[in-house]
Amino acid sequence: MRTRLPLALLLISSVLGSAEVVDRMVAVVNRQVILQSEVEQTARVEFLFNGKPLDQLNAAALKATLERLIDQQNSRRGCTKCGRKFPGPQTTKRGRRCSRLTG
Repeated sequence: MRTRLPLALLLISSVLGSAEVVDRMVAVVNRQVILQSEVEQTARVEFLFNGKPLDQLNAAALKATLERLIDQQNSRRGCTKCGRKFPGPQTTKRGRRCSRLTG
């Protein structure tokens, strides 16, 4: 009886503890996480704005998008240090259009 209880607990925990990857962290900038889904969504929106077909979206384009997102995070950090507000996605004409397309 004593050996069955740990075995039963082990089996139950293995069934309940199965993990699934939902999203991946690709970078952390100034304690802000950039997720893979954020990079992919931003790249798709940029391709749509530039009139490029989405089938041309490749690893190099995703890497370039990630670098731009990192630069944006660094710019936001610099703006908050000097007291200026960084314009959010809703403040620009392009950002408003982006919000309509994605949300």
